[in-house]
Amino acid sequence: MSTSTALQSDHRDTETTGNDDQIWAGFITALYEGEVEVLFEKADGTMRDMVCSLNPDYIKTITSTKPFTQITPKDAPDFIRVWDTENEAWRAIRKGSIDKFNLFDGDNHEQS
Repeated sequence: MSTSTALQSDHRDTETTGNDDQIWAGFITALYEGEVEVLFEKADGTMRDMVCSLNPDYIKTITSTKPFTQITPKDAPDFIRVWDTENEAWRAIRKGSIDKFNLFDGDNHEQS
């Protein structure tokens, strides 16, 4: 069993029915473990499904003129910057906006 397969069961379809701090911590942990599929509410109120990561194995070399400086912006501590692995760009997710997340397995991904 690969590491990502073993970790997948720990975070499969983590619903956000618990404490926001616990959900946030679990989400951040999963981001460092591999690719995470997350369903969250964008600032405009629409829902977005995104595959993202903070694991260096999934982050591409950044060619932007604006360098990535930190995971949590100083001016927005309730946000986290994540690497969108499908669109190859940095995105921000707001704490409390996550509907659910799970460790992503591209070969055996199940839609929920």
